[in-house]
Amino acid sequence: MAAITTTQAGNWNLTATWTGGVVPGNGDTVTLNHAVTVSDARTVGVSPAAGAGTNAIRSNAVLTIAAGGVLTVRGDIGLNNVGLTIQAGGILEWDASQAGTPSTARYRLFDINAAASPNAIMTITGTTGSHAVVRSNAGGANGRFTDNGTDESGMVDATFCDFLRIGDSANAAFTFLLGSGRTFSLVDCTLDACGPVGNQLGAAAAGDAILRFVRVRMTNSVGSLTFAIPSAARTGAGVRDVKFCDLDKNSAFYELGGYTVEDTIFRGAYDISQGVPASFTRNVLAFPQSDAGDWGAIGTVVDCYCVRLGNPTNAHYFTTTDDTVRITACVFDMPDGTDGAGDCITINAPSAARTITIDHNIGLHANNICAGTMLSCLGGVNLTVIADHNTYHGDFGIYVGETYAGHAGMLASAKSNLSYHKTAASSLIIRGEPGVIQNVIQGVNATRNGVWNPANTDGYGSGLSFSPAAHGAGDVIGDPQFKNIDRNIKTWDTTLGGPGTIANALDQIGTGARTVQALLDYIRDGFTPRNSAFRNAHDSVAPSRGWIGAVEGSDPIRYSYANFSKDRLKYADQVTA
Repeated sequence: MAAITTTQAGNWNLTATWTGGVVPGNGDTVTLNHAVTVSDARTVGVSPAAGAGTNAIRSNAVLTIAAGGVLTVRGDIGLNNVGLTIQAGGILEWDASQAGTPSTARYRLFDINAAASPNAIMTITGTTGSHAVVRSNAGGANGRFTDNGTDESGMVDATFCDFLRIGDSANAAFTFLLGSGRTFSLVDCTLDACGPVGNQLGAAAAGDAILRFVRVRMTNSVGSLTFAIPSAARTGAGVRDVKFCDLDKNSAFYELGGYTVEDTIFRGAYDISQGVPASFTRNVLAFPQSDAGDWGAIGTVVDCYCVRLGNPTNAHYFTTTDDTVRITACVFDMPDGTDGAGDCITINAPSAARTITIDHNIGLHANNICAGTMLSCLGGVNLTVIADHNTYHGDFGIYVGETYAGHAGMLASAKSNLSYHKTAASSLIIRGEPGVIQNVIQGVNATRNGVWNPANTDGYGSGLSFSPAAHGAGDVIGDPQFKNIDRNIKTWDTTLGGPGTIANALDQIGTGARTVQALLDYIRDGFTPRNSAFRNAHDSVAPSRGWIGAVEGSDPIRYSYANFSKDRLKYADQVTA
Protein backbone atom coordinates (compact mmCIF):
# COMPACT_ATOMS: atom_id res chain seq x y z
CA MET A 1 0.00 0.00 0.00
CA ALA A 2 1.37 3.42 -1.00
CA ALA A 3 0.36 7.05 -1.45
CA ILE A 4 1.13 7.86 -5.07
CA THR A 5 1.21 11.26 -6.81
CA THR A 6 1.27 12.27 -10.46
CA THR A 7 4.41 13.68 -11.98
CA GLN A 8 2.86 14.73 -15.31
CA ALA A 9 -0.39 14.60 -17.24
CA GLY A 10 -1.09 11.33 -19.00
CA ASN A 11 -2.84 7.98 -19.03
CA TRP A 12 -3.29 6.17 -15.72
CA ASN A 13 -1.67 3.00 -17.07
CA LEU A 14 1.63 4.69 -18.00
CA THR A 15 4.52 4.61 -15.54
CA ALA A 16 5.64 8.04 -16.73
CA THR A 17 2.46 9.54 -15.30
CA TRP A 18 3.42 8.71 -11.72
CA THR A 19 6.20 9.72 -9.36
CA GLY A 20 8.65 6.84 -9.03
CA GLY A 21 7.17 5.14 -12.09
CA VAL A 22 4.68 3.13 -10.01
CA VAL A 23 1.19 2.79 -11.47
CA PRO A 24 -1.27 2.92 -8.54
CA GLY A 25 -3.58 -0.01 -7.91
CA ASN A 26 -5.58 -1.79 -5.24
CA GLY A 27 -4.62 -0.63 -1.76
CA ASP A 28 -2.96 2.57 -2.96
CA THR A 29 -4.21 6.12 -2.52
CA VAL A 30 -3.77 8.72 -5.24
CA THR A 31 -3.21 12.47 -5.46
CA LEU A 32 -3.74 13.96 -8.91
CA ASN A 33 -1.79 17.17 -9.51
CA HIS A 34 -2.03 16.67 -13.28
CA ALA A 35 -4.83 15.66 -15.65
CA VAL A 36 -5.13 11.86 -15.84
CA THR A 37 -7.19 9.60 -18.13
CA VAL A 38 -8.40 6.07 -17.32
CA SER A 39 -8.82 4.00 -20.49
CA ASP A 40 -8.76 0.42 -19.11
CA ALA A 41 -9.74 -1.34 -15.87
CA ARG A 42 -8.13 0.15 -12.73
CA THR A 43 -8.74 -0.29 -8.98
CA VAL A 44 -7.57 2.07 -6.25
CA GLY A 45 -8.16 2.60 -2.55
CA VAL A 46 -7.93 0.78 0.79
CA SER A 47 -11.65 0.21 1.56
CA PRO A 48 -11.66 2.13 4.85
CA ALA A 49 -14.62 2.54 7.15
CA ALA A 50 -17.05 5.31 6.26
CA GLY A 51 -15.75 8.77 7.13
CA ALA A 52 -12.24 7.52 7.82
CA GLY A 53 -10.77 10.72 6.38
CA THR A 54 -8.54 8.95 3.87
CA ASN A 55 -9.51 9.68 0.29
CA ALA A 56 -8.88 6.99 -2.27
CA ILE A 57 -8.46 9.83 -4.78
CA ARG A 58 -7.73 13.49 -4.16
CA SER A 59 -8.12 15.40 -7.43
CA ASN A 60 -6.28 18.67 -7.77
CA ALA A 61 -6.56 18.25 -11.54
CA VAL A 62 -9.22 16.79 -13.84
CA LEU A 63 -9.68 13.03 -13.85
CA THR A 64 -11.28 11.52 -16.99
CA ILE A 65 -12.71 8.02 -17.42
CA ALA A 66 -12.69 7.40 -21.16
CA ALA A 67 -14.60 4.89 -23.28
CA GLY A 68 -13.59 1.41 -22.15
CA GLY A 69 -12.26 2.76 -18.86
CA VAL A 70 -13.48 1.14 -15.64
CA LEU A 71 -12.33 2.82 -12.44
CA THR A 72 -13.12 0.92 -9.25
CA VAL A 73 -12.71 3.12 -6.18
CA ARG A 74 -12.45 1.73 -2.64
CA GLY A 75 -12.96 4.93 -0.70
CA ASP A 76 -13.87 8.61 -1.15
CA ILE A 77 -13.15 10.84 -4.14
CA GLY A 78 -12.35 14.42 -3.14
CA LEU A 79 -12.48 17.17 -5.76
CA ASN A 80 -10.36 20.24 -5.07
CA ASN A 81 -12.00 22.92 -7.23
CA VAL A 82 -11.82 20.61 -10.28
CA GLY A 83 -14.13 18.27 -12.11
CA LEU A 84 -14.31 14.58 -12.84
CA THR A 85 -15.39 13.53 -16.33
CA ILE A 86 -16.85 10.26 -17.56
CA GLN A 87 -17.09 9.86 -21.30
CA ALA A 88 -19.45 7.61 -23.27
CA GLY A 89 -18.80 3.99 -22.35
CA GLY A 90 -16.85 4.86 -19.19
CA ILE A 91 -17.65 3.23 -15.82
CA LEU A 92 -17.10 4.43 -12.25
CA GLU A 93 -17.72 1.88 -9.52
CA TRP A 94 -17.55 2.23 -5.75
CA ASP A 95 -16.46 -0.94 -3.98
CA ALA A 96 -16.77 -1.51 -0.23
CA SER A 97 -16.42 -5.28 -0.43
CA GLN A 98 -12.92 -5.27 1.14
CA ALA A 99 -13.91 -3.16 4.15
CA GLY A 100 -14.20 -4.65 7.62
CA THR A 101 -17.96 -4.07 7.57
CA PRO A 102 -18.93 -3.58 3.92
CA SER A 103 -22.57 -2.83 4.71
CA THR A 104 -21.64 0.42 6.50
CA ALA A 105 -18.58 1.56 4.52
CA ARG A 106 -20.33 4.25 2.47
CA TYR A 107 -18.15 6.34 0.20
CA ARG A 108 -18.50 9.78 -1.34
CA LEU A 109 -17.66 11.98 -4.26
CA PHE A 110 -17.50 15.47 -2.81
CA ASP A 111 -15.90 18.92 -2.88
CA ILE A 112 -13.18 19.02 -0.25
CA ASN A 113 -13.39 22.79 0.16
CA ALA A 114 -15.39 24.45 2.92
CA ALA A 115 -16.63 26.99 0.38
CA ALA A 116 -17.82 24.68 -2.37
CA SER A 117 -16.93 25.61 -5.92
CA PRO A 118 -19.07 25.21 -9.04
CA ASN A 119 -15.98 23.68 -10.68
CA ALA A 120 -16.16 20.63 -8.40
CA ILE A 121 -18.67 18.77 -10.52
CA MET A 122 -18.91 15.38 -12.17
CA THR A 123 -19.52 15.82 -15.90
CA ILE A 124 -20.84 12.75 -17.73
CA THR A 125 -21.15 12.73 -21.51
CA GLY A 126 -22.72 9.44 -22.54
CA THR A 127 -24.52 8.99 -25.82
CA THR A 128 -27.74 7.27 -26.80
CA GLY A 129 -25.77 4.30 -28.11
CA SER A 130 -23.09 4.25 -25.41
CA HIS A 131 -24.21 5.15 -21.92
CA ALA A 132 -21.82 5.93 -19.13
CA VAL A 133 -22.31 4.00 -15.88
CA VAL A 134 -21.90 5.03 -12.23
CA ARG A 135 -22.61 2.27 -9.75
CA SER A 136 -21.92 0.76 -6.37
CA ASN A 137 -20.99 -2.88 -6.32
CA ALA A 138 -23.58 -5.26 -4.93
CA GLY A 139 -21.32 -6.61 -2.21
CA GLY A 140 -21.09 -3.53 0.01
CA ALA A 141 -22.65 -0.23 0.97
CA ASN A 142 -23.31 2.54 -1.52
CA GLY A 143 -21.29 5.38 -2.94
CA ARG A 144 -22.98 8.75 -3.22
CA PHE A 145 -22.62 12.37 -4.35
CA THR A 146 -22.76 14.48 -1.24
CA ASP A 147 -21.25 17.20 0.89
CA ASN A 148 -18.15 17.66 3.00
CA GLY A 149 -20.08 18.32 6.16
CA THR A 150 -20.47 22.06 5.61
CA ASP A 151 -22.54 22.36 2.45
CA GLU A 152 -24.53 20.41 -0.12
CA SER A 153 -21.99 19.96 -2.90
CA GLY A 154 -22.84 16.75 -4.76
CA MET A 155 -22.99 18.46 -8.15
CA VAL A 156 -23.51 16.49 -11.36
CA ASP A 157 -24.01 17.37 -15.03
CA ALA A 158 -24.86 14.05 -16.70
CA THR A 159 -26.22 12.96 -20.07
CA PHE A 160 -27.04 9.33 -20.95
CA CYS A 161 -25.83 7.79 -17.73
CA ASP A 162 -27.09 4.79 -15.76
CA PHE A 163 -26.80 5.18 -11.99
CA LEU A 164 -27.11 1.94 -10.00
CA ARG A 165 -27.28 1.56 -6.20
CA ILE A 166 -26.17 5.13 -5.49
CA GLY A 167 -27.11 6.10 -1.94
CA ASP A 168 -29.50 4.12 0.23
CA SER A 169 -32.59 4.69 2.36
CA ALA A 170 -30.55 6.50 5.03
CA ASN A 171 -28.09 8.33 2.77
CA ALA A 172 -28.97 10.49 -0.21
CA ALA A 173 -27.73 9.55 -3.66
CA PHE A 174 -27.32 13.25 -4.50
CA THR A 175 -27.37 16.24 -2.17
CA PHE A 176 -26.60 19.68 -3.51
CA LEU A 177 -27.06 23.37 -2.92
CA LEU A 178 -27.86 25.53 -5.92
CA GLY A 179 -25.45 28.38 -5.39
CA SER A 180 -24.52 30.99 -7.96
CA GLY A 181 -23.14 29.42 -11.12
CA ARG A 182 -23.88 25.87 -9.97
CA THR A 183 -25.48 23.10 -12.02
CA PHE A 184 -27.32 19.95 -11.11
CA SER A 185 -28.44 18.30 -14.34
CA LEU A 186 -29.54 14.78 -15.23
CA VAL A 187 -30.67 14.30 -18.83
CA ASP A 188 -31.50 10.91 -20.39
CA CYS A 189 -30.46 9.09 -17.24
CA THR A 190 -31.73 6.14 -15.22
CA LEU A 191 -31.57 5.82 -11.44
CA ASP A 192 -32.03 2.21 -10.34
CA ALA A 193 -32.21 1.26 -6.65
CA CYS A 194 -30.90 4.68 -5.62
CA GLY A 195 -31.43 6.68 -2.46
CA PRO A 196 -32.98 10.15 -2.08
CA VAL A 197 -32.23 12.90 -4.58
CA GLY A 198 -32.43 16.54 -3.70
CA ASN A 199 -31.19 19.67 -2.08
CA GLN A 200 -31.98 21.84 0.88
CA LEU A 201 -32.93 25.46 1.23
CA GLY A 202 -29.96 27.66 1.93
CA ALA A 203 -28.45 31.07 1.50
CA ALA A 204 -26.34 29.91 -1.42
CA ALA A 205 -29.34 29.19 -3.66
CA ALA A 206 -29.35 31.60 -6.58
CA GLY A 207 -31.49 32.54 -9.53
CA ASP A 208 -28.77 31.77 -12.10
CA ALA A 209 -28.36 28.17 -10.93
CA ILE A 210 -29.35 25.32 -13.25
CA LEU A 211 -31.59 22.50 -12.06
CA ARG A 212 -32.41 20.14 -14.90
CA PHE A 213 -34.18 16.76 -14.56
CA VAL A 214 -35.11 15.66 -18.10
CA ARG A 215 -35.99 12.15 -19.32
CA VAL A 216 -34.94 10.64 -16.01
CA ARG A 217 -36.40 7.30 -15.03
CA MET A 218 -36.27 6.31 -11.36
CA THR A 219 -36.96 2.65 -10.55
CA ASN A 220 -36.72 0.57 -7.37
CA SER A 221 -35.91 3.76 -5.49
CA VAL A 222 -35.32 3.63 -1.76
CA GLY A 223 -35.73 7.37 -1.24
CA SER A 224 -37.69 10.41 -2.31
CA LEU A 225 -37.08 13.41 -4.57
CA THR A 226 -36.82 16.85 -2.95
CA PHE A 227 -36.14 20.10 -4.78
CA ALA A 228 -36.00 23.13 -2.52
CA ILE A 229 -35.38 26.62 -3.83
CA PRO A 230 -36.22 29.72 -1.74
CA SER A 231 -38.35 32.52 -3.11
CA ALA A 232 -35.31 34.78 -3.58
CA ALA A 233 -33.98 32.39 -6.21
CA ARG A 234 -37.18 31.85 -8.22
CA THR A 235 -36.28 34.42 -10.86
CA GLY A 236 -33.20 34.97 -12.94
CA ALA A 237 -31.39 33.40 -15.84
CA GLY A 238 -31.33 29.93 -14.31
CA VAL A 239 -33.19 26.79 -15.34
CA ARG A 240 -35.82 24.84 -13.38
CA ASP A 241 -36.83 21.94 -15.63
CA VAL A 242 -38.49 18.65 -14.71
CA LYS A 243 -39.61 17.08 -18.00
CA PHE A 244 -40.39 13.63 -19.42
CA CYS A 245 -39.46 11.88 -16.17
CA ASP A 246 -40.78 8.78 -14.44
CA LEU A 247 -40.51 9.26 -10.67
CA ASP A 248 -41.37 6.18 -8.65
CA LYS A 249 -41.27 7.58 -5.12
CA ASN A 250 -42.48 10.61 -3.17
CA SER A 251 -41.70 14.00 -4.70
CA ALA A 252 -41.55 17.36 -2.96
CA PHE A 253 -41.12 20.82 -4.43
CA TYR A 254 -40.58 23.55 -1.85
CA GLU A 255 -41.06 26.77 -3.74
CA LEU A 256 -42.39 25.61 -7.10
CA GLY A 257 -41.99 29.07 -8.60
CA GLY A 258 -40.23 29.21 -11.94
CA TYR A 259 -40.30 25.46 -12.56
CA THR A 260 -41.34 23.93 -15.85
CA VAL A 261 -42.86 20.55 -14.93
CA GLU A 262 -44.09 18.71 -18.01
CA ASP A 263 -44.80 15.17 -19.29
CA THR A 264 -43.70 13.60 -16.02
CA ILE A 265 -45.12 10.64 -14.09
CA PHE A 266 -45.41 11.05 -10.33
CA ARG A 267 -46.02 7.60 -8.86
CA GLY A 268 -45.65 8.47 -5.18
CA ALA A 269 -47.03 11.09 -2.84
CA TYR A 270 -46.55 14.64 -4.02
CA ASP A 271 -45.96 17.76 -1.95
CA ILE A 272 -45.57 21.40 -2.91
CA SER A 273 -45.45 24.73 -1.15
CA GLN A 274 -45.83 28.23 -2.53
CA GLY A 275 -44.66 29.69 -5.82
CA VAL A 276 -46.42 29.60 -9.18
CA PRO A 277 -44.69 27.31 -11.70
CA ALA A 278 -43.89 28.47 -15.21
CA SER A 279 -45.73 25.38 -16.44
CA PHE A 280 -47.39 22.32 -14.90
CA THR A 281 -48.58 20.47 -17.99
CA ARG A 282 -49.23 16.93 -19.29
CA ASN A 283 -48.17 15.21 -16.10
CA VAL A 284 -49.52 11.92 -14.79
CA LEU A 285 -50.28 11.94 -11.09
CA ALA A 286 -50.64 8.31 -10.03
CA PHE A 287 -51.93 8.50 -6.47
CA PRO A 288 -51.08 5.38 -4.42
CA GLN A 289 -54.00 3.74 -2.67
CA SER A 290 -52.32 4.36 0.68
CA ASP A 291 -52.01 8.09 0.01
CA ALA A 292 -54.82 10.36 1.19
CA GLY A 293 -54.60 12.42 -1.98
CA ASP A 294 -55.21 16.15 -1.84
CA TRP A 295 -52.11 16.93 -3.91
CA GLY A 296 -51.55 20.64 -4.08
CA ALA A 297 -52.44 22.71 -7.14
CA ILE A 298 -50.72 26.07 -7.67
CA GLY A 299 -51.16 28.38 -10.63
CA THR A 300 -52.41 26.76 -13.83
CA VAL A 301 -52.59 22.98 -13.95
CA VAL A 302 -53.35 21.84 -17.49
CA ASP A 303 -53.65 18.57 -19.44
CA CYS A 304 -52.80 16.34 -16.49
CA TYR A 305 -53.98 12.76 -16.02
CA CYS A 306 -54.84 12.02 -12.40
CA VAL A 307 -55.36 8.34 -11.55
CA ARG A 308 -56.04 6.73 -8.19
CA LEU A 309 -54.44 3.30 -7.83
CA GLY A 310 -56.20 0.34 -6.24
CA ASN A 311 -59.46 0.75 -4.35
CA PRO A 312 -59.05 3.73 -2.01
CA THR A 313 -61.71 4.98 0.37
CA ASN A 314 -62.95 8.55 -0.11
CA ALA A 315 -60.40 9.16 -2.85
CA HIS A 316 -59.05 12.66 -3.43
CA TYR A 317 -56.85 14.16 -6.13
CA PHE A 318 -56.12 17.92 -6.26
CA THR A 319 -56.61 20.42 -3.50
CA THR A 320 -56.24 24.14 -4.08
CA THR A 321 -53.60 26.10 -2.22
CA ASP A 322 -53.75 29.64 -0.91
CA ASP A 323 -53.32 31.07 -4.37
CA THR A 324 -55.23 31.82 -7.54
CA VAL A 325 -55.64 28.46 -9.23
CA ARG A 326 -56.91 27.19 -12.57
CA ILE A 327 -57.31 23.46 -13.22
CA THR A 328 -58.09 22.93 -16.86
CA ALA A 329 -58.31 20.07 -19.38
CA CYS A 330 -57.41 17.38 -16.83
CA VAL A 331 -58.76 13.82 -16.54
CA PHE A 332 -59.63 12.08 -13.26
CA ASP A 333 -59.67 8.28 -13.23
CA MET A 334 -60.18 5.55 -10.60
CA PRO A 335 -60.48 2.40 -12.74
CA ASP A 336 -60.40 -0.14 -9.88
CA GLY A 337 -62.29 1.88 -7.29
CA THR A 338 -65.69 1.10 -5.78
CA ASP A 339 -66.05 4.11 -3.45
CA GLY A 340 -67.25 7.22 -5.28
CA ALA A 341 -67.42 9.39 -2.17
CA GLY A 342 -64.23 11.34 -2.84
CA ASP A 343 -63.45 14.58 -4.67
CA CYS A 344 -61.51 15.17 -7.87
CA ILE A 345 -60.84 18.78 -6.85
CA THR A 346 -61.13 20.04 -3.28
CA ILE A 347 -61.29 23.80 -2.92
CA ASN A 348 -60.01 25.09 0.41
CA ALA A 349 -60.52 28.41 2.17
CA PRO A 350 -58.07 31.07 0.89
CA SER A 351 -56.75 33.75 3.22
CA ALA A 352 -57.50 36.51 0.71
CA ALA A 353 -59.95 36.98 -2.13
CA ARG A 354 -59.26 34.30 -4.76
CA THR A 355 -60.98 33.07 -7.88
CA ILE A 356 -60.60 29.37 -8.63
CA THR A 357 -61.37 28.28 -12.20
CA ILE A 358 -62.23 24.66 -13.00
CA ASP A 359 -62.86 24.09 -16.70
CA HIS A 360 -62.73 21.48 -19.49
CA ASN A 361 -61.98 18.61 -17.10
CA ILE A 362 -63.32 15.05 -17.39
CA GLY A 363 -64.32 12.88 -14.43
CA LEU A 364 -64.42 9.19 -15.39
CA HIS A 365 -66.33 6.33 -13.88
CA ALA A 366 -65.65 2.67 -13.11
CA ASN A 367 -68.63 0.32 -13.21
CA ASN A 368 -70.92 3.36 -13.00
CA ILE A 369 -69.10 4.63 -9.88
CA CYS A 370 -67.69 8.15 -10.19
CA ALA A 371 -64.05 8.94 -9.57
CA GLY A 372 -65.37 11.56 -7.11
CA THR A 373 -67.19 14.87 -7.20
CA MET A 374 -65.94 17.12 -9.98
CA LEU A 375 -65.25 19.66 -7.27
CA SER A 376 -66.13 20.17 -3.64
CA CYS A 377 -66.29 23.75 -2.35
CA LEU A 378 -65.07 23.47 1.23
CA GLY A 379 -64.11 27.10 0.79
CA GLY A 380 -64.64 30.26 2.79
CA VAL A 381 -65.76 33.87 2.51
CA ASN A 382 -62.86 34.80 0.22
CA LEU A 383 -63.71 32.14 -2.35
CA THR A 384 -65.15 32.60 -5.83
CA VAL A 385 -65.44 29.60 -8.14
CA ILE A 386 -65.92 29.38 -11.89
CA ALA A 387 -66.80 25.86 -13.08
CA ASP A 388 -67.57 25.73 -16.80
CA HIS A 389 -67.31 23.13 -19.57
CA ASN A 390 -66.59 20.11 -17.40
CA THR A 391 -67.80 16.57 -18.14
CA TYR A 392 -68.32 14.38 -15.09
CA HIS A 393 -70.14 11.38 -13.69
CA GLY A 394 -73.14 12.87 -11.97
CA ASP A 395 -73.43 11.07 -8.62
CA PHE A 396 -72.47 14.37 -6.96
CA GLY A 397 -71.30 16.73 -9.71
CA ILE A 398 -70.40 20.16 -8.39
CA TYR A 399 -70.71 19.79 -4.64
CA VAL A 400 -71.28 22.54 -2.08
CA GLY A 401 -71.94 22.66 1.63
CA GLU A 402 -69.94 19.73 2.95
CA THR A 403 -67.93 21.68 5.55
CA TYR A 404 -68.69 25.26 4.54
CA ALA A 405 -72.26 26.40 3.96
CA GLY A 406 -71.20 28.79 1.21
CA HIS A 407 -72.11 32.37 0.49
CA ALA A 408 -74.24 34.16 -2.05
CA GLY A 409 -72.57 34.12 -5.44
CA MET A 410 -69.74 31.80 -4.42
CA LEU A 411 -70.28 29.92 -7.68
CA ALA A 412 -69.82 32.79 -10.08
CA SER A 413 -70.47 30.49 -13.02
CA ALA A 414 -71.51 26.86 -13.58
CA LYS A 415 -72.26 26.83 -17.28
CA SER A 416 -71.97 24.34 -20.13
CA ASN A 417 -71.11 21.43 -17.86
CA LEU A 418 -72.17 17.92 -18.91
CA SER A 419 -73.26 15.55 -16.16
CA TYR A 420 -73.72 11.91 -17.20
CA HIS A 421 -74.96 8.70 -15.59
CA LYS A 422 -75.96 5.36 -17.07
CA THR A 423 -78.78 4.90 -14.57
CA ALA A 424 -82.10 6.75 -14.85
CA ALA A 425 -82.83 9.58 -12.37
CA SER A 426 -79.26 9.61 -11.03
CA SER A 427 -77.26 12.51 -12.46
CA LEU A 428 -76.71 15.84 -10.73
CA ILE A 429 -75.17 19.00 -12.16
CA ILE A 430 -74.92 20.75 -8.78
CA ARG A 431 -75.60 19.20 -5.38
CA GLY A 432 -75.84 20.97 -2.04
CA GLU A 433 -75.80 19.49 1.43
CA PRO A 434 -78.95 20.05 3.51
CA GLY A 435 -78.72 23.38 5.25
CA VAL A 436 -76.33 25.04 2.79
CA ILE A 437 -76.64 28.66 1.80
CA GLN A 438 -79.18 28.17 -0.95
CA ASN A 439 -78.34 31.11 -3.19
CA VAL A 440 -74.76 30.00 -3.69
CA ILE A 441 -75.25 30.66 -7.41
CA GLN A 442 -77.62 32.94 -9.28
CA GLY A 443 -79.89 31.36 -11.83
CA VAL A 444 -78.40 33.38 -14.67
CA ASN A 445 -75.06 31.75 -13.95
CA ALA A 446 -76.37 28.15 -14.02
CA THR A 447 -77.39 27.83 -17.64
CA ARG A 448 -76.80 25.81 -20.80
CA ASN A 449 -75.69 22.73 -18.92
CA GLY A 450 -76.26 19.21 -20.18
CA VAL A 451 -77.49 16.24 -18.18
CA TRP A 452 -78.06 12.59 -19.04
CA ASN A 453 -80.49 10.70 -16.74
CA PRO A 454 -81.08 13.64 -14.40
CA ALA A 455 -82.07 13.38 -10.76
CA ASN A 456 -84.63 15.85 -9.41
CA THR A 457 -86.13 16.24 -12.88
CA ASP A 458 -83.51 18.70 -14.07
CA GLY A 459 -80.30 17.60 -12.34
CA TYR A 460 -80.12 20.42 -9.79
CA GLY A 461 -80.09 19.63 -6.09
CA SER A 462 -83.28 20.32 -4.19
CA GLY A 463 -81.46 22.27 -1.47
CA LEU A 464 -80.49 25.12 -3.81
CA SER A 465 -82.25 28.37 -4.59
CA PHE A 466 -81.53 30.27 -7.81
CA SER A 467 -83.40 33.49 -7.17
CA PRO A 468 -83.81 36.13 -8.36
CA ALA A 469 -83.60 34.55 -11.83
CA ALA A 470 -84.60 31.08 -12.97
CA HIS A 471 -81.84 28.59 -13.60
CA GLY A 472 -81.38 26.13 -16.42
CA ALA A 473 -82.01 28.38 -19.40
CA GLY A 474 -80.79 26.55 -22.49
CA ASP A 475 -80.09 23.30 -20.58
CA VAL A 476 -80.11 20.10 -22.62
CA ILE A 477 -81.51 16.87 -21.18
CA GLY A 478 -80.77 13.65 -23.03
CA ASP A 479 -78.14 11.19 -24.18
CA PRO A 480 -75.04 13.00 -25.48
CA GLN A 481 -74.24 9.92 -27.58
CA PHE A 482 -70.66 9.79 -26.42
CA LYS A 483 -68.40 7.66 -28.56
CA ASN A 484 -67.33 5.50 -25.59
CA ILE A 485 -67.57 6.61 -21.96
CA ASP A 486 -66.09 3.38 -20.61
CA ARG A 487 -62.57 4.38 -21.57
CA ASN A 488 -59.85 4.73 -18.97
CA ILE A 489 -56.09 4.21 -18.65
CA LYS A 490 -56.50 0.40 -18.52
CA THR A 491 -58.54 0.18 -21.72
CA TRP A 492 -55.98 2.46 -23.38
CA ASP A 493 -53.26 -0.01 -22.50
CA THR A 494 -55.35 -2.81 -24.00
CA THR A 495 -55.79 -0.97 -27.29
CA LEU A 496 -52.01 -0.65 -27.49
CA GLY A 497 -51.57 -4.40 -27.17
CA GLY A 498 -50.73 -4.35 -23.47
CA PRO A 499 -52.20 -6.45 -20.63
CA GLY A 500 -54.70 -3.75 -19.70
CA THR A 501 -53.01 -2.57 -16.49
CA ILE A 502 -52.24 0.84 -15.07
CA ALA A 503 -48.65 -0.21 -14.38
CA ASN A 504 -47.98 -1.16 -17.99
CA ALA A 505 -49.63 1.99 -19.29
CA LEU A 506 -47.40 4.09 -17.04
CA ASP A 507 -44.35 2.12 -18.12
CA GLN A 508 -45.20 2.82 -21.76
CA ILE A 509 -45.17 6.54 -21.02
CA GLY A 510 -42.17 6.33 -18.70
CA THR A 511 -40.01 4.62 -21.30
CA GLY A 512 -41.03 7.08 -24.01
CA ALA A 513 -42.94 4.48 -26.08
CA ARG A 514 -46.16 6.49 -25.63
CA THR A 515 -47.03 10.00 -24.53
CA VAL A 516 -49.30 11.60 -21.97
CA GLN A 517 -50.90 13.52 -24.81
CA ALA A 518 -51.86 10.27 -26.56
CA LEU A 519 -53.60 9.06 -23.40
CA LEU A 520 -55.49 12.33 -23.04
CA ASP A 521 -56.53 12.27 -26.69
CA TYR A 522 -57.83 8.70 -26.32
CA ILE A 523 -60.04 9.67 -23.37
CA ARG A 524 -61.31 12.86 -25.00
CA ASP A 525 -62.17 11.02 -28.18
CA GLY A 526 -64.35 8.65 -26.13
CA PHE A 527 -66.13 11.60 -24.53
CA THR A 528 -66.91 13.30 -27.82
CA PRO A 529 -70.67 14.01 -27.87
CA ARG A 530 -72.40 13.23 -31.17
CA ASN A 531 -75.87 14.49 -30.33
CA SER A 532 -76.07 17.86 -32.06
CA ALA A 533 -78.54 19.10 -29.42
CA PHE A 534 -75.52 19.52 -27.16
CA ARG A 535 -74.07 22.13 -29.47
CA ASN A 536 -75.71 24.67 -27.21
CA ALA A 537 -73.00 26.07 -24.95
CA HIS A 538 -72.99 29.56 -23.50
CA ASP A 539 -69.94 30.40 -25.60
CA SER A 540 -68.13 29.28 -28.71
CA VAL A 541 -64.56 29.52 -27.48
CA ALA A 542 -61.98 26.79 -28.21
CA PRO A 543 -61.61 24.01 -27.27
CA SER A 544 -65.37 23.45 -26.82
CA ARG A 545 -66.44 25.68 -29.74
CA GLY A 546 -70.07 25.92 -28.75
CA TRP A 547 -70.51 22.40 -27.38
CA ILE A 548 -71.62 21.62 -23.84
CA GLY A 549 -69.05 19.66 -21.86
CA ALA A 550 -65.27 19.37 -21.87
CA VAL A 551 -64.86 18.15 -25.45
CA GLU A 552 -65.85 19.58 -28.79
CA GLY A 553 -68.47 17.30 -30.29
CA SER A 554 -69.14 15.94 -33.75
CA ASP A 555 -72.52 15.86 -35.48
CA PRO A 556 -73.05 12.54 -37.33
CA ILE A 557 -75.78 14.12 -39.44
CA ARG A 558 -73.19 16.37 -41.03
CA TYR A 559 -71.22 13.31 -42.17
CA SER A 560 -74.06 11.00 -43.22
CA TYR A 561 -74.03 11.86 -46.90
CA ALA A 562 -72.11 9.57 -49.23
CA ASN A 563 -68.81 11.16 -50.09
CA PHE A 564 -65.18 10.57 -49.42
CA SER A 565 -64.19 13.97 -48.11
CA LYS A 566 -61.41 14.32 -45.60
CA ASP A 567 -63.98 15.23 -42.98
CA ARG A 568 -65.93 12.04 -43.62
CA LEU A 569 -62.78 9.95 -43.35
CA LYS A 570 -61.84 11.77 -40.17
CA TYR A 571 -65.17 11.18 -38.49
CA ALA A 572 -66.12 7.80 -39.99
CA ASP A 573 -65.36 5.92 -36.79
CA GLN A 574 -67.44 8.40 -34.78
CA VAL A 575 -70.43 7.90 -37.05
CA THR A 576 -70.40 4.11 -36.80
CA ALA A 577 -69.04 3.49 -33.31
